[in-house]
Amino acid sequence: MNFVRAGRYIVLTLAVAVAAGAGAESQPAKPATHPLSLDQLTVAGCSFPNFTFEAALRKALELGFAGVEIAVFPEKETTYGETYPWVVVERLSAEEREHLRALVKRFPRVSTHLPFGPEMRPIASDPAIREVSRRELYRALDDSGFWRASVANIHVMSEPGVLYAAARPELVSLYRELGNHAQRLGLRLAIETTRPYGMAEYFDLITAIDHPHVGGTLDTGHIGFFRPELAVEGAARQTLPAPAAIMISSPNLCPGSATNFSTFTSMTCGAWTGVSTSCRVPES
Repeated sequence: MNFVRAGRYIVLTLAVAVAAGAGAESQPAKPATHPLSLDQLTVAGCSFPNFTFEAALRKALELGFAGVEIAVFPEKETTYGETYPWVVVERLSAEEREHLRALVKRFPRVSTHLPFGPEMRPIASDPAIREVSRRELYRALDDSGFWRASVANIHVMSEPGVLYAAARPELVSLYRELGNHAQRLGLRLAIETTRPYGMAEYFDLITAIDHPHVGGTLDTGHIGFFRPELAVEGAARQTLPAPAAIMISSPNLCPGSATNFSTFTSMTCGAWTGVSTSCRVPES
């Protein structure tokens, strides 16, 4: 992996394996590596804290990114007290919608990040809380469709203190419902590697949902949550069906700033084996 300086930002380029053949049953052949360039990477708009939404888009274009991940949730602060660039379509005037969508269209690849945080409780026991959270998720999916996103990222949204076995049926039902809505909008839902459960439960959830428009997001920043499970080299691997999308993120600190900078790349994969996979990078 190589670091490229771009102004005050550090951009990480990744070497990605090229698929030797999708759906191979046996041990795959050693894949060739394909170094990624900026025009193959998608940058999260949240990498530009304290920028306006439009300013973040323009900076991403200026830096040479061909893809952008849009935060389709209301204003939210980072861990460091900074503000994410964000956008909610219903809060824009007709003129702003037209202007910003034209700017977003300059990116060949567009993805979104749906609302997250302790206020998002779509499987809460309180019906009113469930309704508010689900309505916000559907709104964000609709906004993703407005921006013509191909992938919408979402967290594992369980309830605090609820064991996976108890939450599993409702989580599966929730993501299937959201997957149906994503399918109607022509996009795919990608569940990030997030807490509160372990890797085995995460793999089980993606597999159990079994929806053509629901897959996984491999976020290496979040993989840190599972470090104890991944500490053993050559640990047993689990195979998932082809995910809707794999998003690889690698957070790095910007020079002279406490800002968490992440770069993302979208890939389509024939199969996902554990947390390492042979992928084909989409052609520009």
